[in-house]
Amino acid sequence: MDTSVPLNTVGGLDSGPLYPFVARYITIVQEQGYKPTSIRYQLRLIAGLNRWLHRLRHRAEEVDDVIIGRFLRQRQRRRRTHCGERSILRRFCSLLATGKCFGRKQRPGLSERNAGIVEPYRQYLLKERGLAVHTVSSYVRWADQFLLSRFRRQPMRLGILKGRDLTGFVQRSAPECRPSRSIQLVAALRSFSRFLRYSGRTDAELELNRAS
Repeated sequence: MDTSVPLNTVGGLDSGPLYPFVARYITIVQEQGYKPTSIRYQLRLIAGLNRWLHRLRHRAEEVDDVIIGRFLRQRQRRRRTHCGERSILRRFCSLLATGKCFGRKQRPGLSERNAGIVEPYRQYLLKERGLAVHTVSSYVRWADQFLLSRFRRQPMRLGILKGRDLTGFVQRSAPECRPSRSIQLVAALRSFSRFLRYSGRTDAELELNRAS
């Protein structure tokens, strides 16, 4: 596997239920512009989950928000935890959910539950906005991650979205990204908010305040 974050520098990822998904995850977060130090931190957290799952004989397809919560609670009893750890594991969990559907034609790294929104958004960017394919791919990934973060396992009710939802996602995600990717993240969410209004999926003016 060709990566700037060698797996042999992170113990606990050479086998186990999560091992088959790690290389793909690294590719996705590198494409999204996460810093190598952030990726190593994410991998150490995923390695901890991987060892815990192996010890309890859980399979990868069993991982959900309940299991993530159990893992983080036992982890908290042993060491200091950070507020972003749940988001990291949810992001990885979304990849596992995609992995269950390999038989279907689906964009790599995108969640199935958001396909009804992000695919029309992709077509809008390509056909109506005329953006380059690599830009479209990045924008769609950010939109997908935003929806996963905002709604998790709740019903997808786009009408309740507020500008503060977009701002909060940027504030949580941008510190882990290179400056150029942070700028792209803001542009992607502004584009996505315009698409939601343009397509009639929300009537709200979703103002993204990066500085707040």
